[in-house]
Amino acid sequence: MTDQLGRLVFAFVEDHLKCQRGLRPASIRSYKESLRLFLQFAAKDKHCRITRLELADLTGERVRHFLQHLEQERGNGVRTRNQRLAALHTFFEYLAGREPCVLGEAQQIASIPVKRWQPGETLYLERDEINALFAALPTDHPQALRDQALLRFLYNTGARVQEVADLRATHLELGSEPRVRLHGKGDKWRTCPLWTRTAGLMQDLLEQNRQRRHSNDAVFLARNSAPLTRFGIYKIVRRHTVKVVKKSADGTVRHISPHVLRHTTAVHLLEAGVEVNVIRAWLGHVSLETTNRYAEITLRMKVDALRTCEPIWDSPAESHRKPVWRSNSELLQWLEDYARLGYRTLLLSAGEGDGLDQLRGELRDHTSVFVGQSGVGKSSLINALLPGQDLRVGALSESTGKGTHTTTTARLFHFPDGGDLIDSPGIREFGLTHISHDELLEGFIEFRPLLGLCRFRDCQHLHEPGCALLQAVERGDISAVRMASYRHILSTLDDGSDSY
Repeated sequence: MTDQLGRLVFAFVEDHLKCQRGLRPASIRSYKESLRLFLQFAAKDKHCRITRLELADLTGERVRHFLQHLEQERGNGVRTRNQRLAALHTFFEYLAGREPCVLGEAQQIASIPVKRWQPGETLYLERDEINALFAALPTDHPQALRDQALLRFLYNTGARVQEVADLRATHLELGSEPRVRLHGKGDKWRTCPLWTRTAGLMQDLLEQNRQRRHSNDAVFLARNSAPLTRFGIYKIVRRHTVKVVKKSADGTVRHISPHVLRHTTAVHLLEAGVEVNVIRAWLGHVSLETTNRYAEITLRMKVDALRTCEPIWDSPAESHRKPVWRSNSELLQWLEDYARLGYRTLLLSAGEGDGLDQLRGELRDHTSVFVGQSGVGKSSLINALLPGQDLRVGALSESTGKGTHTTTTARLFHFPDGGDLIDSPGIREFGLTHISHDELLEGFIEFRPLLGLCRFRDCQHLHEPGCALLQAVERGDISAVRMASYRHILSTLDDGSDSY
């Protein structure tokens, strides 16, 4: 590379990535690998040595050819291709800020879209597999205490493997409320609680390390007293899980990594009723979308569970009937979309009794309000929850398809096991004329990370070129249904309508 290009590449890695952004070594290695591959490709494409490359040789067209090369010649998947593109996006943005002549090429590269890809099945362990794993851990070999503490710590915290490798004794608080501080991505710290059992093992491990007079304060050590590496942690997890984990449905062996234990923690927390945003903070996810993958899993599991326990209808004529909502794929997909966004959803049926016990548990010891349009079934649901109330239930209007205001006043009900419920009058119309366009955008939580990234500052997100939201819809990151809802509400704000 020429002196100019060489200095820029060096400054990008050493100053921008390391010092300004404070990226972890693993992230920096990924950036360096992406740059190495691209510069090698550019030199070969130009038929010159890499040391002869100039800044002008790094063009948007060459980046496009490089991405094709990754997929067609190197056999990389879409995910790897997108990772390389993201690294180049950052690199060219950095170049454009220091060399104005690069601005045009940087804009071209910024317009290269990320390809949509379908993530593979999220692998995690069932509770019986976790129990079998801990029960099978040996207690009689020299590293038994370390391995027990390591595996319980991974499952307890859902920590990334690098976070575990970087763990130091000073990060642990093992008092009456044991916890650990983890140093995660983006140089961010987070605190996770520890079970008493986990804290006890960590305390014993620290004491063992002190007795062996280790010179560093790393918590998890190899046989040579050096801190365990990522590779070492992988080996320990693999060694202890290979004999107790079930095979896949096709009979193949499931290879369990530390990240699989991280998935397991997330799924089990969701199954225990922990809110998605709490899990997001627990795991250190930057984006809520990452955490919502687990919400999608658990919702699908709930739907499948409902199907397996569907009762046999008493009437022979109805034995073949399936409740309409259970076979409504559009409705179930709509619910899944909201679950992925972090909204809590319950599958209920007042007529069939499905999900009522779960709802009662949610309402217990709280004061709750049922709110919704007329005719959606609020009174029917209260009758199912509190037999004997016999609230009047009305039919929908044949002319409008809307409810007929059967409930006209707010009523307060008391649950025998604790908690109050307020049944409110039905809503015929709901207006949002009091909110601004910016407030409307903020109301769509999946929009928030992309706001301010459009090409135009006054983007309405309708048809403008370079719109970050429209690009996200094309990638499948934002639901087209949600975007249509946004546009509909926006139209009511623009034309002065008072309802939607």
